[in-house]
Amino acid sequence: MTHTNQWLSTVLGLFFLLLSTFTHGQWNLWSTEGSSGDPYIAELNGYIYWSSINDDVLRTADNGVTWENVGPWTSNVRSLHVLGNSIFVSTFDGLFRSNDDGSTWVDVTGIIVNSLGGGSHVHRIRNIGGYLFAIMDENDEGLYRSADNGDSWVDIQFSPYDLVDVIEHNGALYSPDHFGRLFKSVNNGTSWNMISFTEVYKAMASIGDNIILLGSGGVTYSSDDGATWYGLPFPHPYQASQYDGSIIEMDGYYYSNAGWKIARSVDGLEWEEYNGGLPDGPAINFLGRAGDAIYAVNWHGAYSLQSTVGIPEFETDDISAYPNPSDGPMVITTTRTYGANSRYELFNCVGSLVASGTVRSSTFNIEHPGASGSYVLVLHNNTEQVRLHLVFE
Repeated sequence: MTHTNQWLSTVLGLFFLLLSTFTHGQWNLWSTEGSSGDPYIAELNGYIYWSSINDDVLRTADNGVTWENVGPWTSNVRSLHVLGNSIFVSTFDGLFRSNDDGSTWVDVTGIIVNSLGGGSHVHRIRNIGGYLFAIMDENDEGLYRSADNGDSWVDIQFSPYDLVDVIEHNGALYSPDHFGRLFKSVNNGTSWNMISFTEVYKAMASIGDNIILLGSGGVTYSSDDGATWYGLPFPHPYQASQYDGSIIEMDGYYYSNAGWKIARSVDGLEWEEYNGGLPDGPAINFLGRAGDAIYAVNWHGAYSLQSTVGIPEFETDDISAYPNPSDGPMVITTTRTYGANSRYELFNCVGSLVASGTVRSSTFNIEHPGASGSYVLVLHNNTEQVRLHLVFE
């Protein structure tokens, strides 16, 4: 092999190594329907459920190509949760549960009431230790517990505390409120003691040996079950916001919208911004996982970040481009079958995403990206991916 060919082989190898870092490492627009309120996305039995800005609960079996309204209510949807094989939806009419993928619903409001009377303003429902914990939203107060999947509820008498979340760590429950107070229970939530008063908390999780709190002061963590606490910085923390944050795990990373930007961490302690593909502008008011992707929602729309676990790569015999090189559009042809979950992504030589879209047929066009150079085209769905080197002149 000549020195020139060795150099070219090395450069292309580094190029594809770099692209492997960026493949599936970008947020992609999933829906143009955003939300200024409290959107929710969840997955169950092959369906993705989405509570939209129009206060409906929609269901899709083809990753958002077609949608079906499965909600029997007529008032505002406050939250949507999938726990086991049940879907829970909180509305101004009450709290509803479906055990058959949204086909039928049962009113399980019980004693849960909001401050205006009637209905329910359940913000979050957690399944911990065989109990469901219903956390009221920031306009209400209190915490309810169920031992029978929501058929009946017990008022834990946790008011007047405006709670953010409930987590389990080393056999104890922890719950922060919006005023910087942190509470601990060692008897499944029957009684609580305040153990800390520091910052305004937006998200909480148990990660390894640590209790992790994200809030206005950055990262607050404890390695000894809440006896002592330490602080670390966090990218762009909220000083105040009407939206609570989440901490979501995927592919060995933790993602959070507890700040103005999406942040990522491997241990919950040290965080970095992770916003490639997201538009500048409004903060992310929902972050959640559904199936093999994490979804982030703001006023602009819903964006997805695809998991890479278990996605094999196929040789470029499965895909071709003509003409290649090209000074205009290229016609892409693939011999593989790509369904509704399939997308293409075009990366430049430094790994930046320059174009993306949905693959709807075995032949489609890629427009000239506007700058000459080497690019990598990636086709992928939930089960496989394939890459092709392109040259635009």
